[in-house]
Amino acid sequence: MASQRAVTLSPNVNATLGAVFIGNIAVSVLFGITSFQTTAYFHRYPNDKSATKILVMILWILDFLHFFMITHAYYYYDVTNYMNPAAMGDVTWSLVAHVIAEVFSDATVRGIFAYRIWKLSGRNLPLVFTIVIATIAVFAGGIMFAIRLSVNTTEPSSTMVADHQNQGADFTLDRP
Repeated sequence: MASQRAVTLSPNVNATLGAVFIGNIAVSVLFGITSFQTTAYFHRYPNDKSATKILVMILWILDFLHFFMITHAYYYYDVTNYMNPAAMGDVTWSLVAHVIAEVFSDATVRGIFAYRIWKLSGRNLPLVFTIVIATIAVFAGGIMFAIRLSVNTTEPSSTMVADHQNQGADFTLDRP
């Protein structure tokens, strides 16, 4: 009786999930720093305008959403789909939502920057106009990327696994 050997396809986790794990640790640390700065702001400047306080809170909420969605994506790929290399080609809802949250966060920061430049430059309209046009371009590009990312989810798993099998770069055969 011949013994059967199982052949499994496993990803090189150092090049994929290992990098995501390290990135998630960095995001956690940066979110902690942002949370501290937000708390310190509200304690140090209780008399600031309500609009400024609201903008600070909106930016903190967007940063929290970024942290939550990146952690969800990491959990999806590393825990829920453990040893499922086909899942690495899937685009989770949290990755698409992450892009959208980051686009809004970036636009908010750039808007605040443009406002400060407008006030500090003596209302230099050409300079502010340049910043606003750049902000609109980045915002539109980010939204288009999120749409393209969410639309291109039709059977990405089989295509991605086939590409990696052909290249042989990120996948190895394990024979127990």
